[in-house]
Amino acid sequence: MRPQVGAEIRVGPRISGILTRLYVKVGDSVRKGELLAELDRTELEVAVEEARAALDEARAELSLAIASARRLRQLSGEHLTSQAALEEAEVQEVVAQAAVRRSESQLRRAEVELSYATITAPIAGTVTSVGTRQGETVAASFAVPSLVTIMDLSRLNVEAFIDEVDIGRILVGQSATIATDAFPGKSFKGHVIAVTPQTELRQSVLHYVVLIGLDEDYLSSLRPEMSVVASIVVGENRQVLSLPTSAIQRDEDGRTFVSILSEQGISRRDVSVGEIRGTQVEIKAGLSAGEVVALPRGGVEQR
Repeated sequence: MRPQVGAEIRVGPRISGILTRLYVKVGDSVRKGELLAELDRTELEVAVEEARAALDEARAELSLAIASARRLRQLSGEHLTSQAALEEAEVQEVVAQAAVRRSESQLRRAEVELSYATITAPIAGTVTSVGTRQGETVAASFAVPSLVTIMDLSRLNVEAFIDEVDIGRILVGQSATIATDAFPGKSFKGHVIAVTPQTELRQSVLHYVVLIGLDEDYLSSLRPEMSVVASIVVGENRQVLSLPTSAIQRDEDGRTFVSILSEQGISRRDVSVGEIRGTQVEIKAGLSAGEVVALPRGGVEQR
């Protein structure tokens, strides 16, 4: 069992600081947007206040520059001031406007950095690990530190490893049954959602990874990384004859046959075989229901 892409998220701060509050522990269920932790806000709040003060100062200087330029325009209309003085006042007004815009940007940046001190859950799920403790200093870098890991346990898939011989029979949408040793006698329905190109070598045999989604509630039974057994239905034949694979024999020409037990003794019967499923093989032609087949090792199978 593995989480789907996006179902497991490591949450960390975007800034460095001291962890002053940690509100969750392993096993807690959280909602999207719920408060997880807080960093020390003292310096960040001071930065916001300084940015607000700088903005107030810039706005005051802009008001003064606007008033000065307006007065000089009136004087210029009455020919009581020089053109150079008016142009200088107008330039000072433009500079003051730019200073206000710059101060507004600095305030927004300070407020954004203050918001980084509050860490919330990006998804709903269960806390699976906590990587730090209250009072520790966390340092943000290129690799975001993981304070908390959250997993949505309702978004798990089964990773099934299919032998390269059988992978050609696996198709998206095929039904599947999932079972686990942890809950004997209990199974879950699912279906194939992807056949990936990913491969893995197991016991010198190449296997392909097939993803199976579950179609019913499994939260009370299945957990991440749990080992399960998946059975995928690749075809379905109803009311067919079958025999143990050990009952099928081949002659020198490669023809398949079985040994029929009757009142006259044991006789050979050529048969046509179909799909092999586990220890059973489908008999397509050559036998009728009720005939008794002698196994090579002395057993008897009636079909």
